[in-house]
Formats: sequence, structure tokens, C-alpha cells
Amino acid sequence: MNDANTVISTDVSIEGTITSKGNIQINGSLTGDLTCKETSEIGAGATIKGNIESASTTILGNVTGNISSNDKIEFKTGAKISGDIKSKRLTVEDGVTFTGHAEITPDTTSLPPKQAKSSENSDEESDEESDALSSNPDNGNKNGFFNRK
Repeated sequence: MNDANTVISTDVSIEGTITSKGNIQINGSLTGDLTCKETSEIGAGATIKGNIESASTTILGNVTGNISSNDKIEFKTGAKISGDIKSKRLTVEDGVTFTGHAEITPDTTSLPPKQAKSSENSDEESDEESDALSSNPDNGNKNGFFNRK
């Protein structure tokens, strides 16, 4: 993060709560919670043992704690996260270790409306779609998963 207002260096260890009104980048270690009104970035060598709450969060290092972001959470290659996350958006790169629960709820008001099917084909298409996605107990589907024909 090049536009960080505050940077915690790799040689800094903090025990306590950090509250930031601007962007923050942590490259050292924090034992405690981080609350940030803007963007927080946890660098590749950083270790956080506490909860993170921010507008958006990017993780490259190690976090043991819950993460809550108003907009998005990004897990970059090499990140290790143990805790629950909650956000509107989530990006996970290859090589990330994540143990916990995720609650991702996009802002549905900004999604385009579904296009209506033409009345001529709508009954025919919905029947085909229903048939293709129906579960059939005779085919070994004991978990209720949909099967394609």
C-alpha cells in the first residue's frame, strides 16, 4: 500500500489497540485489535493476534482473529488467517491458508436486474431447466445435490 498514512515497521511490536482514521499498513506485530476507518494492509511479515475492523482489508501476513470490513477483504498469496470474516466482497489468491467461517453479502442493490425471458419460450425453458437440475433419488444422489442430465 503506497498511500498508507501510517506504517508500522517490521521491527515494531505493539500490545494494545490501534485506532486509525486513515490508511494503515502493519509490517510488524500487533497483539490487540485494529480499528481503521479506511484501508488496512497486513504486510507479508506481519503477525496480528486480534480482531481487525476496517473499510477494506488486505492480508499478506498472519492473522489470528476475526476480520470485518465494510467493503472488501483481500487474501494475498502466502497469507494465513485463522478466524471468521465478514464483508461485502472477498478475493482469495492461490496459496492462502484460511481457517474459519466467511459471511460474504454483496450489495445487491447495485446488481443489474435479471432479464425477463420471452413469453414464447419461458415455459419450455423453465421445464428444461427444472429437469436438468432436479435431483433423482434413483441415481445414488443421497445428499440432495443437483444432477445434470
